[in-house]
Amino acid sequence: MPQPCENNSTDKIVYDVDAALPDIDVKNAGSLTALTEMKFPFLGQVGLSATRLKLHANAMSSPMYAADSSVQAIYVTKGSGRIQVVGI
Repeated sequence: MPQPCENNSTDKIVYDVDAALPDIDVKNAGSLTALTEMKFPFLGQVGLSATRLKLHANAMSSPMYAADSSVQAIYVTKGSGRIQVVGI
């Protein structure tokens, strides 16, 4: 776990993913921003990673597969979404 910060600074535990440049940007489809320990050191301290996928209207995401049986949380924050789980 990360050590408590003595100077009460949130610079090391807050990252504005909305302001970050996307790693992948596809015209008329959407953009993907991946956060890793390199961009946001706090994630490495707690053993997490994060990905922000912003889709345009009528776009869709390809299926995802995690080989290490990791847990993924998916949130639809605006509009609507349909999630389908197959192969269980």
